[in-house]
This record gives sequence, C-alpha cells and structure tokens, in this order.
Amino acid sequence: MLIPTAIACTSQGNNKTPAADKKGTEYLQTKEDATQIGDYVVETFEDSKGNLWFGTLGKGVARYDGNSLAYFTTTDGLLSNRVVSIIEDDSGHIWFGTGAGLSKFDGKEFTSFTTKNGLCDHTISDILIDSRGYFWIGT
Repeated sequence: MLIPTAIACTSQGNNKTPAADKKGTEYLQTKEDATQIGDYVVETFEDSKGNLWFGTLGKGVARYDGNSLAYFTTTDGLLSNRVVSIIEDDSGHIWFGTGAGLSKFDGKEFTSFTTKNGLCDHTISDILIDSRGYFWIGT
C-alpha cells in the first residue's frame, strides 16, 4: 500500500466535523482548513483494522481511519508529542515510542511506561515485538 505523505480530509454531509471528541482529539474540519499532518512525519504504520498512523516530531500522532484524521497528543495522555516508532501487539493495542517513554493505546486511553517502570532510558527510538511476544525497545 502506498502511504501518502499528507492527507487532506473533507467531512461528510453538512461539511462540519466536530472540532474535538470527548477526549479532546482534534479533527480537520473542512477541505479548506486541511493541512499536512505535520512538518516532520517520521513514522507510518497500518494497524490490523486498516487505520493509518503517522508519528510526528512535534504534533503527536495522527490516525487516519479512511474518513477522518484524528490527532492524539500529550493532552490525550500520550507521553510526548515526539512519536518516532509505532507498533501493534497481538491484542490490538497500539504502542508508541516517544521522546519521554513508551505509550500504549487501547483504543480509549493511554498507559505510560518510563524509566520509573524499568525502561533504561526515556527516549525510545524503535520498538519490535518478536514471535514470542517479547518487546525489544531501542533507546
């Protein structure tokens, strides 16, 4: 699948999309308002549901579900707005390697892991889950 470098989205129906959902996730509102995902998209990932995820160096992570673009940031519980690695585990949780640790997203909320939880460093550069389900985390 070809991953676009920028996605512009239009809303359906009345050309209005909620500016934020219950958790504060921001959406692009109209075609006229659409901009690129971020100045620096450094990671792309397609999850098992077909959502496209884009890690940025300053705007957190963006998820494109085929209809709308949602941003998740520290306001939503992400550890850092610098997201350089994205992976999905066998349970469907999405994991983000950030500039402040590891964030797990279960589809509703984030769980954070830092040096206080045993990571050797807070800056995560890469994540791999091997065939036995073990996490390999590059710092």
